[in-house]
Amino acid sequence: MPKTSDLIVLPLNPELAPVRLQWASIRECLLKDLPRIRLAGDRWYTACYRSPEWVKYDECVMSIDSCGRGTDETIYAIVKKLHGNLYIMDCGGFKGGYEGKTLAALAGKAKQHGVNHVIVEANFGDGMFTKLPEPVLAKIHPCRIEEVKHSKQKELRIIDTLEPLMNSHRLIVDQSLVEREVAAALNGDSDDTLVYSLFYQMTRITKERGALKHDDRLDALAMACAYWVDAVNSERRPPRKEAGGGTADEDSGGSHRIRQQSRRLHVVRPGQSIDSGTNRSSFDQPLRRMYHLPYNVL
Repeated sequence: MPKTSDLIVLPLNPELAPVRLQWASIRECLLKDLPRIRLAGDRWYTACYRSPEWVKYDECVMSIDSCGRGTDETIYAIVKKLHGNLYIMDCGGFKGGYEGKTLAALAGKAKQHGVNHVIVEANFGDGMFTKLPEPVLAKIHPCRIEEVKHSKQKELRIIDTLEPLMNSHRLIVDQSLVEREVAAALNGDSDDTLVYSLFYQMTRITKERGALKHDDRLDALAMACAYWVDAVNSERRPPRKEAGGGTADEDSGGSHRIRQQSRRLHVVRPGQSIDSGTNRSSFDQPLRRMYHLPYNVL
């Protein structure tokens, strides 16, 4: 079952992101002010390292889960990609289905986040919903729009998409989205409010059919992430072996650095600078062994 502690929570910039991020479940990275959504033991962590170099996101996709599955909302999720990481910029819903105000609100979200591609599930509406927002998007924010089809059991599809990304800490979520979802879940007047929360759905889904009463926000997020999965996996292929026993690792500029020996990643507290030698004594040996990785932060 996915855990919120596997996410990286950051205040996201709408245009730029760090070239490199690193996750660690250490006390210095624990976000103590963000409460858990009624699940003991799960926590929120920010990045333990952020590179000083920031670049533009590669592209942005918006998924739409249209009203028609026993819910009275049209759900959207907006995800950007950069260097093998996926950034959850926003996820939410608008009351109603095909009304003009709903379509205008969705187009407004697409414009706000610079969406390049809109995807809509084709299993419901027989293509109708894909046609309806086209003129609205053309007027407010022209971009590609297409349907996607699913034949796999929904719970398995969601877990198979999100779990590998979360286990490898490649999902980064905007802190304001977490704060908004947690506040809505905990301040609701009933458990019915809680089950609409993205992170409640994320931490309660199982492979059993019909595991959740509501899974629309999580499903929309999985649709958006699935769009990027092939690209993310190709960017995360193991480095190529080079003559002399080293490995080649391609940086953001396309050049290669040859590493002749395995090195450690030294966990750094938020705000602390990286130094080739002076920081090594900042942490004890057990902690460095705990977070030993086969590559070094550059």
